[in-house]
Amino acid sequence: MKGYSPFKFNLIHPIVIFCLIYQIIGVGCKDDTKSGQEENYCQIDSTAEIVVQLENNMKWRHRWAQWKELDSVSYYIGLNRQSGQLECIDIKSRKPYVLVVYPKEGPLIVSEPHGFYVHNLDSIFIFSQFRLFLMNKEGKIRRYWNINRPELGSLTVRGIDFGELNFANTISNDIPLYYDDDENSLYFGLINIKTDKYDPAFYKHPICGRFNLNDSTFTSLPIYFPEDYQKNIYVLDQPNITFLDDRIIYNFKIYSKFYIFDKESGKITEYDCPSWFTPNIVAPLIAQPGEDRIQAELTNLSMNPEFRAVQYDPFRDCYYRFHYGPYPGNPNEGRRGYLYLCIMNSDLQKISETRMNLEHSYQGAVITPNGLMVSRWSKEEGLGTYTFFKSECE
Repeated sequence: MKGYSPFKFNLIHPIVIFCLIYQIIGVGCKDDTKSGQEENYCQIDSTAEIVVQLENNMKWRHRWAQWKELDSVSYYIGLNRQSGQLECIDIKSRKPYVLVVYPKEGPLIVSEPHGFYVHNLDSIFIFSQFRLFLMNKEGKIRRYWNINRPELGSLTVRGIDFGELNFANTISNDIPLYYDDDENSLYFGLINIKTDKYDPAFYKHPICGRFNLNDSTFTSLPIYFPEDYQKNIYVLDQPNITFLDDRIIYNFKIYSKFYIFDKESGKITEYDCPSWFTPNIVAPLIAQPGEDRIQAELTNLSMNPEFRAVQYDPFRDCYYRFHYGPYPGNPNEGRRGYLYLCIMNSDLQKISETRMNLEHSYQGAVITPNGLMVSRWSKEEGLGTYTFFKSECE
């Protein structure tokens, strides 16, 4: 489709996208807490923090980020589109580095990447709108595949019709690229490009799949949108997917509930983690006669919660999830409400929930041995400030 970008999901107007990204500025000061409903069984410790003096045009917050241990060193890694590089922070020494500068010129240019996965210093995956790259730390491309183009993709990737479905991620990294070393496979999100979100057919396709690098064959997985998406229209129509070696955790921004797909058995189990502070379901979009659709989407966005991905912490065997509450001010502005963080134990029972400081953001938050690493806005230019969140149970 001419002019179509699968990574933006083509879901909502750019104004709405801007409001989603710029979630800190303009959040109101009224309290949307449901009094008397907090039942923390454990405290959330956020006392650990690091401050990093950034270099080489590095960003302090990244939309696409990953934690990785390389040569026994614990790194936070982020994608910087503006500088055309993957940059990292040695969490222990607090020193910043440029991990790899990817090609920005030539026949194999990496144009507007929307996902990456660092397996080791010799195997770094980056995918852009029409190509998937495998490169090393020097930026040398070892292999590439044409994707998302029917006329070229079929020559390098089997098992998918790129005229109907595309590999996809979002501007908020809701479906991070994932590499399974045992399978030698990459896991991608999918989007239907033959129709749009106002057509029920948009939600009938699988939402993710596995790309086997041994034979360049893609296999979609039996994971789908819930039926509510075929009955109603939602502004928040992007899935959240967390890929792991043995299971896939996925949820939808309109519910507090989430699902776990067991990769071996194919069994799907439903869970719920309702908030103690906010509503737990999003109302569908209902535009009044004569009402501007963009304004209707902005109002709907502000009046409802939004649930983010469920992330697994293997170091503490627990789970984290961010979510927004409804905006407490004028709902016509399309702004988000307060940001909340909940922690679940290994049995997926909620043990803590807290309202985040306005300076913190879910974007770029990664699981590390030190806890959930969350960026915090700093008044001082050139500094990166990061807080580590973890549960403390008696």
